[in-house]
Amino acid sequence: VIGMRHDQMVPPAHCQALAAAISGAGYAEIDSGHLVMLEQPERLLALIEQHLDCATTRANERQANTLNRS
Repeated sequence: VIGMRHDQMVPPAHCQALAAAISGAGYAEIDSGHLVMLEQPERLLALIEQHLDCATTRANERQANTLNRS
């Protein structure tokens, strides 16, 4: 879950609560307002890419473990 430090529409505390309610979720925060796509697009993209890279790595590890058990 990504929160924006200066977001007045979705306060960071709401994003933190969401992350806490999702098993295995992480939380990151960007120094931005609600329009993060315009204010900090590079930082947002970096966090999304990091998340996708980690998810891909975990999926590959699960697949390798499944194949090794066969």
